[in-house]
Amino acid sequence: MEYKNEIIQKSIKQFAKVINEYLKYDSVPRDYGTNELLYNSEIHMIQAIGYKMGETVTELSQSISITKGGVSQTVSKLEKKGYIIKERKAKYGKEIILMLSEKGKKAFNVHEKSHSKFSSSMAEYMKTLSDEKLSGIEEMLNFIGDHFEKIKNK
Repeated sequence: MEYKNEIIQKSIKQFAKVINEYLKYDSVPRDYGTNELLYNSEIHMIQAIGYKMGETVTELSQSISITKGGVSQTVSKLEKKGYIIKERKAKYGKEIILMLSEKGKKAFNVHEKSHSKFSSSMAEYMKTLSDEKLSGIEEMLNFIGDHFEKIKNK
């Protein structure tokens, strides 16, 4: 029993360390192939627009669960930097749709490649684990996700 408690305590500490390392990583702006530094919030907005080309600010805010004000603010910064193009929706004329410029597409592609590289590396490692260990990881991640969902909504 003592051994199990040690593993639990080490795992909790390791999880906290992983979160702290991610937060440090998340706070550092990076170059995504455009010779310009972008913050994580900016590259993730580029990513969201890249996946949802042609959506309005309202549609995008609903699909990524960020306020319209938050989306508008980041979109404005990215438009000034030349990553996003706003176009009027031909059908209605009043609605503005969001598209990536060539610069935005380049950043999107570099970001996608880095995600793909990490995902492939993670998948290769996970293939070496037993089904039982994989199930345990899945259960733990579900528990953590549910926990954060509950405290977010308090």
